[in-house]
Amino acid sequence: MTADDLFEYACSYAKRAEDAGKGTQYPTVRQACKRFRVKIEDVESAVYDWNGDGYIGIAVGIRVGSGVGLHKSRGECQVEAYKD
Repeated sequence: MTADDLFEYACSYAKRAEDAGKGTQYPTVRQACKRFRVKIEDVESAVYDWNGDGYIGIAVGIRVGSGVGLHKSRGECQVEAYKD
């Protein structure tokens, strides 16, 4: 798996969710690991190695009302990606 592969996967995952009327949803790190058959560390490395056009990062929490809820494990974090 390359950083480009992960970026394209996360972007297409979000687009499918938007097209289905579910809003913007990103894959979890665990889902990316299953998709590419890699370890969590490999997904994290690919995110940090990204230097292309667009944005990719690991979201460690979500906005809940006026606060922030943190994910309980690294696998639950989301791989957020979008094109500029």
